[in-house]
Amino acid sequence: MFSDREEKADRKINKIIKSGCYAIGGGVGLWFMYALYPREQGAESIAALFGNVAAVLGLYGVIILAVAVFKRDWAIIVNKLMVWIVLPTIIFILFMNSWPS
Repeated sequence: MFSDREEKADRKINKIIKSGCYAIGGGVGLWFMYALYPREQGAESIAALFGNVAAVLGLYGVIILAVAVFKRDWAIIVNKLMVWIVLPTIIFILFMNSWPS
């Protein structure tokens, strides 16, 4: 119950690594959706959105895994920055740019 700080940090970093792997898997899945989505009239923006969000998720996963492997001490800080500031901003911009008007 009263474990040391290093053990807590290792558990957090393992969860961060797991979320990075899930993000890469989600990015690959969305990329397949992008590749298989029918290109009908008026649906180009949705297909483009799948491709862009797939790229963002894949990039997030790769960055998190690279930081966790090479700079393990920074993993918690980089994950918080990515999840709370960078990813919401990029996804908001992508949705605003591809919203049908």
